Amino acid sequence: MAPEIKYHTAARRIIAAIIDGLVLLPLGLTGDLFRKGVFHIDIVSYDLWDLLFGFTGIIYSIFFHYYYGRTVGKALVGLKSFGCY
Repeated sequence: MAPEIKYHTAARRIIAAIIDGLVLLPLGLTGDLFRKGVFHIDIVSYDLWDLLFGFTGIIYSIFFHYYYGRTVGKALVGLKSFGCY
């Protein structure tokens, strides 16, 4: 009897993570432009701005998993998250 292949989606999950990173890349580059002063903004501290951009990936993941069951990267490679209950 052949051993069961339990986690056979590792490569697709890595590709999905790369795609999700590419989806978020323009937002990160925009944040970098704000940081370098290309876009002039009057804020007291960049800490709040950094916090906003830092949480963007987490919010992106939670939003797409909650409403669609997967992120854009997972959808493109054919993966879907299912509940544990």
